Amino acid sequence: MVRRSGVEIEIFRNALGLVVGFSAKGHAGTAKHGKDIVCAAISALTQTTALGLVKHLNREIDLQHASGDMVVRLKAKPDALTNTVFETMILGLNEIEKINPQSVHILDAQEVK
Repeated sequence: MVRRSGVEIEIFRNALGLVVGFSAKGHAGTAKHGKDIVCAAISALTQTTALGLVKHLNREIDLQHASGDMVVRLKAKPDALTNTVFETMILGLNEIEKINPQSVHILDAQEVK
């Protein structure tokens, strides 16, 4: 993925098209650090997705998290429930990208191992 300014979100899918994880990197830059509602919205969606997978579905994930960067990958194969959680996150992220196309860039990869 070529790095642009703003938040870059990459969705990882298996050969069947099921989501196996995602990465979100960068800052939207629409307001001062700590006051940026675009970053806050993305953080809320991505962190809630990770929490839902672990706490609600009891799935194990690989999680890397630092300021402005988050990478989540399932440790096991995806299923209908994990895919529903991920796809719901993607719906929200797509809406944020529509409103802020200069600040949010989503790449939905079609087969990442």
